[in-house]
Amino acid sequence: MIKAIVLITARPGFFETLNLELSKAKGVKSVIATLGRWDFVVELEAEDLNNLEENVLKLAQTRGVKSTETLIAFPSV
Repeated sequence: MIKAIVLITARPGFFETLNLELSKAKGVKSVIATLGRWDFVVELEAEDLNNLEENVLKLAQTRGVKSTETLIAFPSV
């Protein structure tokens, strides 16, 4: 299982609808609305890198998403 954090900036006027849409997306474990550089912090899980790529691309293509940055988590040693 691969875990990632996706940082998302919303387009103006889409904050509330994005909050709902992001929480329904495949692999999403949690969505946290924030203030500052990023509007949402999304915790994502996938079976492998291919699935992670698909899920992140779908998030990035969600209506109202302006930009994303993905941080892949390494397992603790």
